[in-house]
Amino acid sequence: MNLRCMYCQTMFAVSRDEMLIALQTMDRESLTHYDAHCPKCRRANRIERKKLELANPNWQETVKAMAEESGKGK
Repeated sequence: MNLRCMYCQTMFAVSRDEMLIALQTMDRESLTHYDAHCPKCRRANRIERKKLELANPNWQETVKAMAEESGKGK
C-alpha cells in the first residue's frame, strides 16, 4: 500500500506483511487505527482499520495459511 506522509508529503510503502501484522495487532488489542511511520521525517501517520481491511480482504485466512506454512517448514 502506497501512502503519502501527512507532514512532509513523502511517498512511502507499507508492505503486505506489515499490514497483516498491523491487522492482527489491531484485532487483538481492539484498536481502530495503525501508526505507519514515515521513513523520512519519522512521524506517525494514522491508517484506519477499514482502509487496511479493504487492502487485505480475507486477511484472517491469509494469516492462518502463513502460520500453517511456517509450521510445516520446521
